[in-house]
Amino acid sequence: MKRFFDSVDGTKANEEVVMKRSGLFLVGALTVVALLVVSISGCNIPLGVSEITVSGIRGTVRIPSVDDSSDVLIVIERVTDGMTASVAKALEPEGSASSKAVTEGLYSLYTDENGCYQLLDLPEGEYTLTASKANTQGAVYKSISVEPKSVTVVDIVLTATGSVTGTVTLDGNSTGMVGTFIFAEGTSYIAAANDAGAFRIDNIPIGSYTIAFYHEGYTTATTTVTVIAGNSTDVGQSNLSPAALDILRTLTTTATVGGICTPTASKVVVRGMPTDIVATPEVGYSFVNWTVTNGTALFGNSNLPQTTVILDSTDAEIQANFIKNWYTLTTWASPNDGWGTCTPNTPQTVEHGVPTLISATVSSPYVRFNGWKVVNGTATFKDAAALTTEVTLTSGDATIKADFVEWVYTIEFRVWEGIEDYFAKDNYLPGYIKKFSFDMIDPITRRPLTEPLEMWIGVLVKEGYHFDRWCLNPPYIEDPYSQFTRIYLAEPWIGISMTLEAAVWEDRF
Repeated sequence: MKRFFDSVDGTKANEEVVMKRSGLFLVGALTVVALLVVSISGCNIPLGVSEITVSGIRGTVRIPSVDDSSDVLIVIERVTDGMTASVAKALEPEGSASSKAVTEGLYSLYTDENGCYQLLDLPEGEYTLTASKANTQGAVYKSISVEPKSVTVVDIVLTATGSVTGTVTLDGNSTGMVGTFIFAEGTSYIAAANDAGAFRIDNIPIGSYTIAFYHEGYTTATTTVTVIAGNSTDVGQSNLSPAALDILRTLTTTATVGGICTPTASKVVVRGMPTDIVATPEVGYSFVNWTVTNGTALFGNSNLPQTTVILDSTDAEIQANFIKNWYTLTTWASPNDGWGTCTPNTPQTVEHGVPTLISATVSSPYVRFNGWKVVNGTATFKDAAALTTEVTLTSGDATIKADFVEWVYTIEFRVWEGIEDYFAKDNYLPGYIKKFSFDMIDPITRRPLTEPLEMWIGVLVKEGYHFDRWCLNPPYIEDPYSQFTRIYLAEPWIGISMTLEAAVWEDRF
C-alpha cells in the first residue's frame, strides 16, 4: 500500500492518496487549497493556509513501552440510527439495493512509521473508530463527530501485551490435568490447562503478575512473572499436591473468675458439627453468657449455660462469662409501734457470702428485744439474739426483722396435797398446777403497769384437809393466812416471775 502522504510533495494543488482496500475499503480524494506541510505530533500534516475544504479524522497512535507505532489498523465506521456500518452490512441481504450505501460508510487504513493516520473527504456525521495491532489491546472510540470543512483529531493510546506459557502437573502425573486453571491474581486473565498440563494466557498487559495454579482438591501454587510487550514468557512447570481434608477444627474454651466450663481444654471437633459445651458457676456466682474471643463460632444459644457450638471456617476460642451474685437485704422493726428501730432501715444490696452489720435498738422500757427473725428468703445470723450482729445472704434476696415484744410476768400456782381447786382473777380454774401469763400492758385499759395491780386468788380444800397459809416470793400477798385473798403489786413489775404456793394440811385429831 501507499501510506498516506507518501506521494505528497507539497507542490501540487490536488493529489490523490491511495489507501489499502480490504473488502469494503475505499479510495478517498484530498482537495487542499494552497497546501503547506507542517509538523504536528511528529507527523507531517498538510494544512491549507487559507481554507480547509474537506472534512475528516486524523491523529496519532502511541503504545507506551513500545517504540514502533506503525502499521496500526484504523477502522472508521459511520454510525446511522445508532448502528455502525459493519453491523448494518451484516444485517443486509447479499446483493440488496442498500448494500452499496452501507459499504460506503466503512473505511480502513494503517498508521505510518510515525504512528500517524488521516482520513479525509468524509461525509459529515457520527463515526466510531477502532484501533488494533498485534500484541496490543485494541481501542474503540465512539461518538466522533465530523463537521463540514473540519478535521477531527483523535489521538489513540494502545496498551502493549504479551503472553504467559508453562505447564502444570497434579501430584507429578503427566496426564489428567484437565480441570486445572491458571490465572493472573487480581485480574480476569485466565487459561485452562490441557490434558498434558500445557497452558497459554494471551493478551496480558505488560507488567508484573502473580500467576496462580488451581485444581479442586489440590493445594494452590503461585509464581511471579514479568510480561514483556510482544513476548511469550515461560514460567516453567508447577506441581500441585493433594490437599488435606479440611474437616477438623480446634475448639478452645476458657472461663472468667467464678466458674468452670467443659470441655476444660482445647478439643478437636468436626467442622460444621455441633459440640456440647457446659458452663458451671461457683458458689456465689451466676452465669452470664458465652462469647467468642478468637476466630468464628456459632452458638445454639449463647445465653444458656448448657448449649452447643459449631465451628466452620476457622478454629475458635470461646469464653464462659460469670458474675458475682448480689442480693437485696430488707430490714424492718416489728411491730411498728415505736417499740424499737433497726439499721439499716432501707433495702441494701449485699454481696454473696459477705456479712452485713445489723443493729436493733429498744425504744420503750416496757419492751424487750426478742431477736432477729427471717421473714422471707434465707439468711444466717451470727447471733440472732444480739442487738448488734451480722447477717449473711447466700441464696438470694431476703427480708429480716428486729422482733420486739412486751415484757410479761408469770405467776405459777403450787399447792400441797389436799387441794380441791384453785382460782384466780375470779375465774374458777380446775386443775392441779396452772401457770398464768399477763401482758405487761393491761389488755383492757392498755395502761403501763405503773399503778397497783390486784388479783384475787383462792383455794378449795378437800374434806379432811385444812388451809394453812399462802407462800409467795416475793411477798406481795395481802393476807397470807386467808384462804381467799389478793395479790397486790404496788410497783412497776417488769419481767418477774413469782411462785404462789397454798399450804394445805391434812386434818389430824
